[in-house]
Amino acid sequence: MWEKEPTLAIELVKKAKGDFFIGNPFKRAHPHGRVEVKIPLMYNGFVLDLIHFDPIAWSVLPKGIPGVMGGSELLIDLQKIKEEVENSLKDLMVLEGVEFREPEDAWVVPCAFKKLIIAHIRVSADGRALVPDYHATSEMRMNV
Repeated sequence: MWEKEPTLAIELVKKAKGDFFIGNPFKRAHPHGRVEVKIPLMYNGFVLDLIHFDPIAWSVLPKGIPGVMGGSELLIDLQKIKEEVENSLKDLMVLEGVEFREPEDAWVVPCAFKKLIIAHIRVSADGRALVPDYHATSEMRMNV
């Protein structure tokens, strides 16, 4: 059972990648001074994952680095960030590997930009359908 599904999942993400688009970024300021800028990676109207962005270094952040120090007074132009990430999307690479997440019953295909894994795309266990990130969708709806 596990021989063909990983390949199907990777191929599906590669085919769908041309239809990925960037949603409206949002910012969250935490009480202890960290600011997070998150950009929804979208497909067919649903969120696949949230990309993190550093507005000080003006760069996409790898998974696992949630935000920057700078405080809520940090001036952030979300429209310019959206444009920057949209321009970067053409260089998004689908990596040749997967992991399986049992609680979600889904394959996870990592996507990278300039050697940084910036997104995890979920694919159904049979490798035939992209799966929305429901937590990211909820977070986006609360903040946009």
